[in-house]
Amino acid sequence: MIDDEKSKNQKNDFINNKNKSVRFSDFVAPLSIIGIVGLVIRFYYFPYDIPFTYDALDYFSYAMSMSQTGQFPNNWVLVNNGWPSLVSFFFMNLNSENFIDYVHTQRILSIIISVLTIIPIYLIAKKFFDKTWSIIATALFVFNPKIIENSLLGVTESLYLFLITIGLFLLLSKNSLHAYISFIIIALVSITRYEGLLLLIPFSIIFFIKFKNEKKIIFKYILALLLFLLIIIPVGALRMESSGQDGFISHYTAGLIYVSDDLVEGTEEDEEWIIEGQNNIPIFLKNGIYGFIKALGLLLIPFSIFLIPASLIIIFTKKYQKKIDLKVSSIILLTGIMCIPAFYAFGRNIDDPRFIFVFLPFLCILSIPILKDIQEKINKKRIFSICFIGVIIIGGTMIMEYQKTDYENEREVYQIIKYVIENTDGVNAISPESRYFKTAEIEHKWPNISNLEVSDSGHVSREINRIFAEDFKTLNELLIESKKIGITHLIVDGKDSRPDFLNSIYQNDENYPFLERIYDSTEHGLEYHVKIYLINYEHFEEIQNYR
Repeated sequence: MIDDEKSKNQKNDFINNKNKSVRFSDFVAPLSIIGIVGLVIRFYYFPYDIPFTYDALDYFSYAMSMSQTGQFPNNWVLVNNGWPSLVSFFFMNLNSENFIDYVHTQRILSIIISVLTIIPIYLIAKKFFDKTWSIIATALFVFNPKIIENSLLGVTESLYLFLITIGLFLLLSKNSLHAYISFIIIALVSITRYEGLLLLIPFSIIFFIKFKNEKKIIFKYILALLLFLLIIIPVGALRMESSGQDGFISHYTAGLIYVSDDLVEGTEEDEEWIIEGQNNIPIFLKNGIYGFIKALGLLLIPFSIFLIPASLIIIFTKKYQKKIDLKVSSIILLTGIMCIPAFYAFGRNIDDPRFIFVFLPFLCILSIPILKDIQEKINKKRIFSICFIGVIIIGGTMIMEYQKTDYENEREVYQIIKYVIENTDGVNAISPESRYFKTAEIEHKWPNISNLEVSDSGHVSREINRIFAEDFKTLNELLIESKKIGITHLIVDGKDSRPDFLNSIYQNDENYPFLERIYDSTEHGLEYHVKIYLINYEHFEEIQNYR
């Protein structure tokens, strides 16, 4: 009878954990071990000597420019500039002439913040479970393969998740002062990623629920809102001054215009799936649902994809109270609101699971009930917990091993692309290797990159002329167009994905007398075999006229 009552009380922990006090000594040792192992795994997969591409490169360039000028770069429409602003502080204090040292600094900062996120996750989980299960929730987060992979990229998500989890913990704290500080935190979240502005909705609702019995609640909320605005408004004003956009309202307005004009009327030219003159909302919704489910599945691999469904079954059975308190309501509200930007991205066919990373800390907590249920049947809590954490670590690293990048090949690719940038005026793009074009251009200018050309979309512009050989049926068509836009060289590597006429050059370049081979990567000791040719247009035209 006593055992039954004890079991019942344990199962009610998910909603109403009575042991809410958190002592430093209770969690510092196990969290430190989890954190150290998390760091070791990340540095094991650290892409040493490999520079940034895509978004990370934009953040890097922005941070470097800011560190050199001491202000937001002019004419740079980078709305999520909270992360590069933080990075710029570390760049200013880094005394190095080596380009890659700055790249490593940005990555290391992202890694450290990613691992530190286990602290607020633990503190939130502790409101539902005891120390052991809260530690397991942090392990599910820090050893998640997608989180490990993302932390190595040097992008916004590490800081974004860190701040969100801190903000929610502070809002749920018994200390009223912490609730006010949480509004400062979500302002910083919004600067890090503009969709964080939506958090004002659930945080405001939770604030009113929390203080519903207190006098002057409106006054208290206005004070919290003012703290939020005291950060948002100056940042928005500085952004307007430097780029002409505030990065908050401007982007939500752009989203509404996209839905009303481009989707409903079918006017968007950049989206291949949009049918001109037709309401594309059904396609948008289909894309959103499919993308959301796919991304969620990828994020939950390998463990939570099984744990969460089982935990939900347990939660919504008689084994657990069906009471919804402030803690549960807050997580439901937060995750529900943050579904909106994620669904918007997936609806636009942006295939990237990072848009739902915001859910993962809470999904890790949600994974615990089934583990508690299993452990109670085994009755070996400590052994079960240690073994399961070991399984989490092994499972996460196995996934990382399966999908890890060939870093040596990446280094060779970058070495070749640097040669292209330094010795040509224009080439055919070879995807995905040509993603390093912008990076190589920046390193070529290093360290004077404060005045980089930036496109209207807010990305660093390429200077080298490019042409896509895949757009042409024959070499003749390619070269005729290449001359018009200033393409001086051809690059070939013999991959099956390249057009047949490029692979013909790779295999039998003696048949193309108007092409002069100036580079062969194997002559430089590289395994990735690339040949680069100077185009003699006069000779090419002579042959064409003769024919």
